[in-house]
Amino acid sequence: MNFLVWTAALSGAADGWDAQAEALTQAQSSLNKVDAAVLGGRVSGAATAFLETWRTELKDRIAEAQAHADALRSSASSYQRADDSAVQKLQQLLPWDDRGLEPGPPSPYFPGNSPFGAAPR
Repeated sequence: MNFLVWTAALSGAADGWDAQAEALTQAQSSLNKVDAAVLGGRVSGAATAFLETWRTELKDRIAEAQAHADALRSSASSYQRADDSAVQKLQQLLPWDDRGLEPGPPSPYFPGNSPFGAAPR
């Protein structure tokens, strides 16, 4: 089974979530500048409730966008570490001449002419 992850796509998606968080932060900043009291006593209570609802909602959406960005970056980092670890472990198992990143000539020991006997089937 193969599992291919393009870490650049994960990083790009994280940048997109960061951009969303920034846009929402700007909207929150604008909303925080609104003074419901200037609307007068008849509507200021309702306006304040409306504004507080949206301020809370924006705060939650900003945190969510930032969490998504962080999760994507963490995933990209985890995949990279797992790949690095797998390469190191595989290289430890290979004969010294086969440890490079580029394919080389076949090992004189595999398959069939191993000094340890025939290769398992």
